[in-house]
Amino acid sequence: MNTETFSVTDVVNQYEEKIETVKNDFDYQVTIEPWQIDHVTAKGLYINVDFGIAQRGVIFIGAYKTDEDDGNYILYLKTNDYFYFMDTAGAANNRFMMQK
Repeated sequence: MNTETFSVTDVVNQYEEKIETVKNDFDYQVTIEPWQIDHVTAKGLYINVDFGIAQRGVIFIGAYKTDEDDGNYILYLKTNDYFYFMDTAGAANNRFMMQK
């Protein structure tokens, strides 16, 4: 039988502590400057990527992995994160890519 009770304040404090712990759980912290960003939405960032010879694309990074700081964005990434790459030349080269 569960007989312990918690106040609303205790529950809120535990929730905020859990959120802070999850937020600080990352392997890499990367700063992205405005010129590197294609566009920003409420759901995340689209970052410009150049690859190969004269090939371009964008990678989507979810907003939950970002923080804004004086116009720059800070990304909090884990080693095993996956991101969606979109080739601007055509959808045939679109794919999921590992953070590495």
